[in-house]
Amino acid sequence: MKRTGDTGGYMAPKKILHVIRPAEGGMKDHLVTLSGGLREKGYQVEVACPPNSVLASEIEKLGLAVRPINLVGPLSPGNDWVCLNQLQAMMRSGRYDIVHFHGSKAGLVGRTAAVLARCKKTVQTVHNFVVYEEVPAARKILYRSGENLLSRVTSKIITVSEALKEDLVKHYKIKPEKIKVIYNGIEPPGPESFDKTGCRARFGIQPGTVVIGTIARMAPQKGLNYLIEAVPLIEAALMQSEEPVDISFIIAGDGPLRPGLEELAGKLGVTDKVLFPGFIDNIWETLSCFDIFVTPSIAEGLSITTIQAMAAGLPVAASRAGGLPEVVKEGVTGFLVRPRGSVELAQAVVRLVTDRETRQQFGSNGRSFAVERFSNIQMINETAGIYEQILGL
Repeated sequence: MKRTGDTGGYMAPKKILHVIRPAEGGMKDHLVTLSGGLREKGYQVEVACPPNSVLASEIEKLGLAVRPINLVGPLSPGNDWVCLNQLQAMMRSGRYDIVHFHGSKAGLVGRTAAVLARCKKTVQTVHNFVVYEEVPAARKILYRSGENLLSRVTSKIITVSEALKEDLVKHYKIKPEKIKVIYNGIEPPGPESFDKTGCRARFGIQPGTVVIGTIARMAPQKGLNYLIEAVPLIEAALMQSEEPVDISFIIAGDGPLRPGLEELAGKLGVTDKVLFPGFIDNIWETLSCFDIFVTPSIAEGLSITTIQAMAAGLPVAASRAGGLPEVVKEGVTGFLVRPRGSVELAQAVVRLVTDRETRQQFGSNGRSFAVERFSNIQMINETAGIYEQILGL
């Protein structure tokens, strides 16, 4: 195995176990990219995750071992107890050099198992805000006190944004020196990844239409209801513009809120303007349909899809939530608005729809910024550097 930054010299492969709950979207993409990159650096990587999942399939395609564990997202005492014992046995028999947990649920169950298994070298990556305004007060106290306690038996905590680090220091009382910020990384797409004409034809979108879109899990923190509420406001504003503009909206993804979001579109009378294609497996092709990308989240760790949208050359209208201001530069790559603000979001989208020159300039700026700032190679190297520091290499 080659040390990060070395020009020569090898050592025996170090064995890493990643533990994660069911994951789609950004967290899944992050772990697949990281696991493949670590293998190329000489690490022996295994992933404990739900079997027969999209994540498990992608990990297996990389030629990496999947250790099946039916960890679920919500708190589930009976199932969590079973998983805790499975992980404890896995850690004892696997002789891993480091166990790396992703997300709050894997971190809660997994680090408890690590303590019982006497596994002392652990890493926790915090991908998202677990606590935000809508979370009940009792749950906030539980999450924060639990994370503070578990942080004391964690070798290093990685956050994917400065905003998440600040939140852990301020609200969870975790020492800042325990935390390292490592931005999510992407591999820039090649021209062959895009098929604008074909993609629009499949969605039934007419040529010349300005397409406003987003790709997200349909969960409360994604704030998709605010985007739908903005649609009639955008239509009304464009009806008063000097030149008529045909627009269409694509909200791609799936999740527990999908029926309610479709119902909201119906109540607002915009079902003819908003498409819900469901889960997509080719993000770059779908992004090629869009002219503008929208991220209306009320809580967001960083948002890989927003980074991908910028790498695809799209201007962005996003909420000023969590780590999004670290991705979207106001007046340079897009516009930032108040979270939960449908009116402000509508105004930002209208500005982008009606000003083609600004739209194109923001898209060009965003592509350069995303490729330079959010490199998958840098993410992999910095994570490997954390491992080497923990292992004393």
